[in-house]
Amino acid sequence: FPSHDMGSGRPGWHIECAAIALKFAEPSQDYVIDIQGGGKDLIFPHHEMSASQVKVLTGKKFAKAYVHAALIGLDGEKMSKSKGNFYTADQLLNEKGYDADQIRYFLTLLSLAEKPSNFDFNTFNERNKFLAGPLNAAFEKPISAVHSKFDGVIPDGKLMEKVEKETMQIVTRYMKQMEKAEYSTLLFAIENYARQVNSLFTQYKPHDDRFDEVQRKDALYSCFYVLKNIMIMLYPFAPFTMDKLRESLNLP
Repeated sequence: FPSHDMGSGRPGWHIECAAIALKFAEPSQDYVIDIQGGGKDLIFPHHEMSASQVKVLTGKKFAKAYVHAALIGLDGEKMSKSKGNFYTADQLLNEKGYDADQIRYFLTLLSLAEKPSNFDFNTFNERNKFLAGPLNAAFEKPISAVHSKFDGVIPDGKLMEKVEKETMQIVTRYMKQMEKAEYSTLLFAIENYARQVNSLFTQYKPHDDRFDEVQRKDALYSCFYVLKNIMIMLYPFAPFTMDKLRESLNLP
């Protein structure tokens, strides 16, 4: 602004955000906007300053709710445009050749809503091994056994007691942690749940005719029960991967 009694200068960005919101938003009786969000480094001073300015001007609260995420660094340093040490999603997709599910899955595992974290490609690749390796193996083993030993049809077995118990536990946990947005610990629990397929193959050998047929059928039926639940639970985090699996299994 031009020279004034206070001297020449320009508005700070705290008042800019407040002014923009007051000009273009449609305030309610108590709030100017519904949600304000950003990194945790914006809590103070930026968001607190904007809120205090609006409160003085209007008597209203600036935002009904605030959403703040922890910061993610790159190779141990804070990402910064001025330093140029950052990657955009487009770069990861188009230049590095990763797919959207890999990026989404990794970011979910970082728990950015709760704590700062770090991005490096070694950790990125390590955390994504589940989608590329164990998850594929969990599906390939039962599918191969069905085709080689049961004419491509899932046998009419019964759900094994241990699988039923583990499923009830993971579903209960899934509902609670999805509601609380505790995604990171939930994904590790789902990965652990998927290991039941290997355990069933190790114990009951559904791919081997030399073992008890009834137990083999029950084990294979239980494997597909586990896989169905995994596909449902992982869909919010890796939808494209789950769609590919569904199509490969000719599921509706």
